[in-house]
Amino acid sequence: MTKPFNILLVDDNKELGENIRDILEINGYAAERVSLGKDALLSAQNKHFDLALIDIELPDIKGTELVGKLAGISPSTRYIYITGHATLDSTIEAIKQKDVISYEVKPLDIDRMLLTIQQAKIRIQTETELHKSEERYRRLIEGLQDNYFFFTRDASGVFTYISPSIKNILGYTPEEFHTRCREYLTDHPVNNDAAQRLALSVKGIKQPPYEIEMYHKDGATRTLQMQEAPVFDSSKNVISIEGIARDITEIKTSQSQLVFLADHDPLTSLFNRRRFKEELERYLLEAQRNHIKGALLFLDLDNFKYVNDTLGHQYGDELLIKLACILKERLRQTDILARLGGDEFAVILPNTEEEQAQHISKQLVELTRNCLALDSLNPLHITVSIGIAIFPTHGDTAETLLANADMAMYRAKDEGRNRGCIFSLEHKIHIETQYDWKRRIKIALEQNNFALYLQPIINVKNNKITAYEALLRLTERNQEVIPPLKFLNTAERFGIIHEIDRWVVVNAIRIIKKLKLHENGIFLEINLSGKAFSDNELLPIIKREIGENILHPEMLIFEITETAIIENIAKAQHFIATLKSIGCRFALDDFGSGFSSFNYLKHLPVDYLKIDGSFIQHLSQNSVDQHLVKGMVEVARGLKKLTIAEFVETKETFQLLKEIGVDYAQGYYFGKPLSVFETLQPSFLQNSTG
Repeated sequence: MTKPFNILLVDDNKELGENIRDILEINGYAAERVSLGKDALLSAQNKHFDLALIDIELPDIKGTELVGKLAGISPSTRYIYITGHATLDSTIEAIKQKDVISYEVKPLDIDRMLLTIQQAKIRIQTETELHKSEERYRRLIEGLQDNYFFFTRDASGVFTYISPSIKNILGYTPEEFHTRCREYLTDHPVNNDAAQRLALSVKGIKQPPYEIEMYHKDGATRTLQMQEAPVFDSSKNVISIEGIARDITEIKTSQSQLVFLADHDPLTSLFNRRRFKEELERYLLEAQRNHIKGALLFLDLDNFKYVNDTLGHQYGDELLIKLACILKERLRQTDILARLGGDEFAVILPNTEEEQAQHISKQLVELTRNCLALDSLNPLHITVSIGIAIFPTHGDTAETLLANADMAMYRAKDEGRNRGCIFSLEHKIHIETQYDWKRRIKIALEQNNFALYLQPIINVKNNKITAYEALLRLTERNQEVIPPLKFLNTAERFGIIHEIDRWVVVNAIRIIKKLKLHENGIFLEINLSGKAFSDNELLPIIKREIGENILHPEMLIFEITETAIIENIAKAQHFIATLKSIGCRFALDDFGSGFSSFNYLKHLPVDYLKIDGSFIQHLSQNSVDQHLVKGMVEVARGLKKLTIAEFVETKETFQLLKEIGVDYAQGYYFGKPLSVFETLQPSFLQNSTG
């Protein structure tokens, strides 16, 4: 399992700090944010951080002073300064501090920041490995000196003495080595330099240390650092050469690994983002000179977070390694494959037309779907979404192509995942529209432009209103009322869905008090998004609002979807169990629309099953739907759960539901969703019961 790379972010700008933390977590880092120096010191005492990003001007302490204090707690932590007013002199002084690697200036260039952090990570990990290697080496020297052997040569360069410790390094006894020593000066090209240095030593010219490659007795190559000094007689003639050889193979290997990691992803050994971008820029220049086309594929695993959350990061890493192997086996030798970070991969397809790129994309989708299962115990099949950009048609710079391929990939996800999608102008417009929705959602949250509309839920036995479902709407200055289907996906994509969930919960609970629903025994059903279970702040908010509004928790019915449960079953169970323990109830929405519903019913203590509207809309004309609804009602009764039928629009449908035995009904037959103001009107109750 890959050890997490822990980053401490110290910045008193809450919005900036949270944005940076989210970006770091998206890119696979374990990030923790604090606002003050004192909080940073407390965090460092409780947890080791590999890297700290520190605002140089904090409210309670200078960043430079904080680094000094943190170094006393965690000597191995490295630091990057963040500043909004760095001058050259102050910055130079700041980065002279021990363990300070670099600095970033606000407003932050995110790509530059991530590259700096990646380089810092490589440096830190390599320093750690080198430290371990040198520590092992030191122990050997202090003990048996197994990493060294001593030797002397005569004036002609022939070995006259070799210490027994050579066997620990090369596997030969001194006697065996004497018979083979001449081969070592010719077996490796690098050793030609060694012969020249020996010739100078024989002439009495002292040489600096040099490196030589020698074969171990088992055939492996070892790298030795040689240091020799001539010995003179009274006439200043060279009579011998004394030397010491040090085995530096592990150090050279670590240095080679550092060079490798500068260009490669440590998990999959593929090119990393930096090297991939260089390769893309190089190929674009070549393509422009020779007037040839090519394609860029941007790949992203579907629901990869579910794998990490349910099976653990070890399985996630295995999955990424397996995907890398699948891609390498299918792609051509001329294609360039890279892991950009997380579950994102990219491929350059040189000399490739659009039709061929689509064909390759389709093959990769099929290969991934058919081959990417973990093992027999966890036969989880993962799919991939691929965005395709053709150059120069879709862009002639690396940044433009990557952005357009990324847009196409998200379009593939929007269209159902498990597919490839080629970039088009419509995609760009689609993305721009999403960014516009993001802006409008932010404004709605800031200016309280959201509203909750209420739709009655009727007790089938007595035709009385038992509950209302609170339905989210967005209202703008033009008074247009916008349903959530138009903006919730965008909110999820841009990470602002938690704020909407919190707004809904707070305002829904306050509506209960405003309409005095609790005094009439009428419940309120509240919809939660698929991401609600991962919001650590939502449960405390619900409990706080219940307490402040002096409500009985049983007045609340939280509606959740099957999809949300599947994405995070463990957190869903915890969330439901916590609120059930104080009296809240739950309804499973869209029951019957997926095959997983029945399986999850065994593990989830929901109280109501909301039969999906697709079974209800044509119930009076479709005998198959009638049998299916009857079956669902029987299942619910067997599990001691109540049923709610959605989309009831006619008297005939309502009558059939009565006969089948559904407990509650909801739909336009009883009333459309109305604003809180309209719900307060005296005529509402009479009209809503038909």
